[in-house]
Order: sequence, then C-alpha cells, then structure tokens
Amino acid sequence: MHQHRASLRRPKLLLLIACLAIVGGLVAFVVLAPASPLRHELARLRWQSSAPPHYQIEVHYRSGGYVAHALLEVRDEQIVSGTDLLHNRPMNQIEIGMLRYNFPVERLFHALDDLNQWPVTWRGRLSRLVPTLAYQLDPCYTRQPSVRYDPYYGYPAEVRVYTNPCFNGIGYRVGIERLTPLP
Repeated sequence: MHQHRASLRRPKLLLLIACLAIVGGLVAFVVLAPASPLRHELARLRWQSSAPPHYQIEVHYRSGGYVAHALLEVRDEQIVSGTDLLHNRPMNQIEIGMLRYNFPVERLFHALDDLNQWPVTWRGRLSRLVPTLAYQLDPCYTRQPSVRYDPYYGYPAEVRVYTNPCFNGIGYRVGIERLTPLP
C-alpha cells in the first residue's frame, strides 16, 4: 500500500516540476529576450532613478556609409555641445542635430519605444513570439532590435536595428561607449 501511494506521487511531482520549468522558461524568455518590453521598462526605471542631470556621453552611430563618433555634453536631457572624435573638432548645430534622433539617453529610449511597437497582424505577433518561424510566416518580417543595457545606469549601451527585407531600408548601430556624470 505504501509503495502504491509513492508511485502515485511521483508522476504528480514530475508534472509539477515540468510545469514550473515551462513557466520559468517563459518568464526568462520575456525578461531576457533581446528587445523584451519588460527588460526595456526595467532598464528605463533604473535610468530614471539614477540618471545624472548633467553628463557627458561618448557615442557612436553607423548606418550605411555614415559613421559618427562623438563626445556629447548633455544638460537636462538636451545636447548642449559636441566634439567630433573622428576629426577631433567641435561639432556644429547641424552635426549635433543629426544625432538628436538617437541621443541623449531619454531620446534613445523613445526611439526604442517606436521600434518595439506590438505588430498588428497575427503573423507579425506570432513572428515576434516565435522568431524561428518568422520568415516562414511573413517574408517581410523585420527582426526586433537587439539591445544591451548598461548594468549600472540602465541606459541602452548598444542598439542594433535591422532592416526590413521587403524595403530598401538601411539598418544601423548606435551606442553609448561611456557616460560620465558632470557637476
């Protein structure tokens, strides 16, 4: 009789462990996926709680033939000056303006918000959830951007945006190599 009860408990225990593993895997996928909305919001909260009001960032941007490497001074999330590190000279307002779509940090979060909109079609939604099926379901599927966040401040340290294979777009990379708080 005692063996019979133990043999009935074993399948229940295995089923419970399997369910917990599945739920844990789904939670890990949602939190750790390269462009996870939850991961993005947690990083934004970290940034908002620890962001210095005045800072300097060394940034890089690459898209097609355009390359920029600059040192930007930011005060209250506004770029106040910049240095072109490729040519070792101060940047003019036009050059700074070209970088304003992605910088400063809060603007980079907004750009990622725009890129992470939930797809409206069922194929797009399923492709987002199961990327390995994406190209079979939707030949125009665009991969989600890959994002690496700074572990201390939470800002997006490296972003890679992919192109849509059905349009003549150009993907790009943007990153913050260093952030230095200023007085």
